[in-house]
Amino acid sequence: MPANDMMSMGMAAPNPNDPPATQGYKQSMNDMMTNVPAFTGEADVDFMRHMKVHHGPAITMAETALCHGDDPTSAGTGREDHSAISAP
Repeated sequence: MPANDMMSMGMAAPNPNDPPATQGYKQSMNDMMTNVPAFTGEADVDFMRHMKVHHGPAITMAETALCHGDDPTSAGTGREDHSAISAP
């Protein structure tokens, strides 16, 4: 997806002046949008392939929250999300 399309969806490239957590969140969202696979026309295959790409950044976002967050509730949610999403 071209960068200008991502900008219109509210996404922007991480900026060195952004706080570290913002850089991490922006990068995870941008990675998601650039790693979207082509549709195959097979409903089950497309669902699984796209959900993997869709939920993958949640692991990165949870790690970012755990690393940079101060709120114990947020950190707990990030830990739970990370465990649930990265479980086999």
